[in-house]
Amino acid sequence: MRALARRVLLTTAAIATLSLACAKREDPAPPALRWEMRDLQRSWSADTDTTSEVWVSLHYPEFLSVAGDSTALDSLNRWVKRTLVAASMTDSTPGDLEALAAQMIANYQDVRERFGTPPAPWFYENEIRVTWDTLDVVSMVSSADSYTGGAHGAAITVWVVIDANRGRRLFLGDLITPAARDTLLILGEAAFRRARGLQPELPLNQQGFWFPDDRFRLTPNFGIERKGLAFHYNSGDVGPFASGPTSFTIPWDEIAGYIRPDAPMRFLRPPS
Repeated sequence: MRALARRVLLTTAAIATLSLACAKREDPAPPALRWEMRDLQRSWSADTDTTSEVWVSLHYPEFLSVAGDSTALDSLNRWVKRTLVAASMTDSTPGDLEALAAQMIANYQDVRERFGTPPAPWFYENEIRVTWDTLDVVSMVSSADSYTGGAHGAAITVWVVIDANRGRRLFLGDLITPAARDTLLILGEAAFRRARGLQPELPLNQQGFWFPDDRFRLTPNFGIERKGLAFHYNSGDVGPFASGPTSFTIPWDEIAGYIRPDAPMRFLRPPS
């Protein structure tokens, strides 16, 4: 009996050891979405004791891991770097931020040498924020401001929504059902008018804005934030540059029922 009991205990221990070994051999869970914020600060002045005459200030995320494959990771970081360079309005190589800063400083120095010190400093500032990072979706917004001479500077805001598994950029039609298009336009126009303080009964084109056929259009420049879908029209998009930008958010409780059942955001749909 003692020998039998001993064999049973040994067999049980062997099974437990085998199970543990098998568990260790299983593929580890895919890494969660993870990023860290980075900074690049470069400036120049002819006199080191005075305020900088030209500077570049960038604050942006670098994605380190995603739940999907490497394609998604590359896509996220590529959008960040390309957007930083594009908003600078330089001809730097996409993604080369050091070259971007060096070129802007060199351009300023060239103008200064040929025409004298410009009346106002030159600068390029851009902050890219992650506004949504769950349900297999990443949304970011780039807020850039710059001045490189002329009558006024340039400020531009750019949104993006990216599938965190495949790296594909998502558009409004990827998130909202086709049947909800007209409803979304009605909600968007009402929000646009509220944001601009416009009279609801007057056509938009009679209140200083230009839309084709005087019909409101939702901008493709949209993103996701905790409150809902955010839309942004940059200066000059749908009205005079001097009228400035327009931003508004359509809350989730107004659109949750229109989210596509096959969209990454489908978990926000109310239960049927």
